[in-house]
Amino acid sequence: VKEELENSETIIFPPKPAENSQERSFSRSLLSLALFIVAFYLGIKRQFRNISQIGLLGLLVLALSLALKLYFAQPRPALAWAGFSHMQSIPGVSWRATLDSFPSGHTMSAVALYGWLALRSRNGLLAALLALVTGLVGFSRIYLAEHFLKDVSMGLITGLALLWIFWRVQSALASDRGGKLFTPNHSSSK
Repeated sequence: VKEELENSETIIFPPKPAENSQERSFSRSLLSLALFIVAFYLGIKRQFRNISQIGLLGLLVLALSLALKLYFAQPRPALAWAGFSHMQSIPGVSWRATLDSFPSGHTMSAVALYGWLALRSRNGLLAALLALVTGLVGFSRIYLAEHFLKDVSMGLITGLALLWIFWRVQSALASDRGGKLFTPNHSSSK
């Protein structure tokens, strides 16, 4: 199936490189800005260990997402729906006809990173807001026809599993430090 899709000449919705690169650039800029704001806030609070934790979690999400996408090589909706000429995209949005749909990396990132922030904050209102934003990320991936429901669902499950493992490892390491999961680096125990 993968070889048939790669050799297919019936793709009706070819990607528009300029728009796709702009869309991806904007998406990455927003994520970078959000991570910078979080890192800046944690830096002001002198919680440098937390900055490294969120950076490490982000790298783990990226590596796992890319590995799963390469392994499964599932078509995005634009490629899977290539024969349906009545399909129309949202104005200003171009579809990518590629084999990297499963799982949704945006959803996986949102679940893991916003989940970490929610657990870290221990604030119910902030956790609810972050859960809402995470849900909107998943919904937007389906609405924009970038992913199928199965892609977003697996992104959610994988993000939760990665967050749980990461949190458990961090908790185990914290117990070795006397139970302090989140401590600023400038405090030293003598």
